[in-house]
Amino acid sequence: MFSSKVSQKLFDSACQAPKLEALSVKWSSVESLAGIRDATKLKSLFLGSSPAITDLSPLVSLNDLAYLFIENVAAPVNLEFLRNINGLKEFGLSAARGRKIKVVSLDPIASASQLEMLWLVSLKIRDSELRVLHSLHNLKSLRSTLRQDSKEFKDLCEAIPTLQYFQPVG
Repeated sequence: MFSSKVSQKLFDSACQAPKLEALSVKWSSVESLAGIRDATKLKSLFLGSSPAITDLSPLVSLNDLAYLFIENVAAPVNLEFLRNINGLKEFGLSAARGRKIKVVSLDPIASASQLEMLWLVSLKIRDSELRVLHSLHNLKSLRSTLRQDSKEFKDLCEAIPTLQYFQPVG
């Protein structure tokens, strides 16, 4: 875990560790995730505030990833890489505090069929976009800026009977 500002060089060096299974970057000046392609054993990744990151596609090579949290990267966020990460159990995407981040589409999240915990905090999405989450039949926990009394939330609860925990944020 890095708790000081992580440079591109330090990030790339960490990704070279052959048995690296978990990487937590609290905040960084990282601009490229290309080095992550070498971290093929990675099971857990936390990318804290990294506003210079514009391309998440290198994450597609992390086939064994089970836990992924991304915070405060450059918008718009393209989640297409999620279609190739089959064993993902927890996924989180959040904007910086007091801001919202635009997401191209939530559709790729639907392919994460093993997902049990989902964090969607301060995102700009279309209202109808949440319907893609209805196929997440293993989802147990949701943390979101959704309002508990909203139609979208009620529809989500009806579609996913396994959803037991909801934590409203903001």
